[in-house]
Amino acid sequence: MKILALDTSTDACSAACDNDGEIASRCVVTPHGHAGLILGMIRDVLDSTGTALKDLDFIACGRGPGSFTGVRIGVSVAEGLAFGLGLKIAPVSDLAAQAEREFVENPDAETVIIANDARMKEVYAAVFRRENGSLTEAMPESVLSPEDAVKKFTALSGDGGRFVLAGSGFSAYAPLQDFASGRKLSKALYPDSGCILRLAARMAEDGKLLLPDQVVPSYVRNEVAWKKVGEQGKKHQA
Repeated sequence: MKILALDTSTDACSAACDNDGEIASRCVVTPHGHAGLILGMIRDVLDSTGTALKDLDFIACGRGPGSFTGVRIGVSVAEGLAFGLGLKIAPVSDLAAQAEREFVENPDAETVIIANDARMKEVYAAVFRRENGSLTEAMPESVLSPEDAVKKFTALSGDGGRFVLAGSGFSAYAPLQDFASGRKLSKALYPDSGCILRLAARMAEDGKLLLPDQVVPSYVRNEVAWKKVGEQGKKHQA
């Protein structure tokens, strides 16, 4: 199977290519400039694995949550390539990809708790467990205050077990710093396209690939904001 994966949703701008098991990946951590970096990275990983665009089976991308601009860049590039090549897309949750990275690097872990800094004194949060080799959501991805995230994390980790904390939020906010104290905290702050490749291959096996015009970015915060606006509108109408 020949897969191209890319991700620009976080500070880690990355691309990876799997050509029947030969894998090449590139990653640059920078807060800006993803639009100018990603096409060069794509060319690099394709060349490194001897893969032609026309030979790809499908394209994978990180669909968020993350930076609004970053999510749009990655999804737009994936859609443009897929439209031009007549391919489908595997849109992968960046939080799931981050959990996948931790499960690979920590084989004994049963649970991964993720809190990524979403700015505005909030975090993108999710909890994943590993069951029969697959990821399952113990807590769906959401945007929370650090205090609310700690409450949910405490409830989900209260039964003990082997878990890992991951994400930039644990160093950004005092309540999450306190929660992380004495617990296993990953040094990896972001997902990368290598993790996206693995999850995308499983999506393909499960028949979950989408046409380019079916791919929907996951902003999370944007969805919450519109929900609140709708609720306020109903109050005014009442």
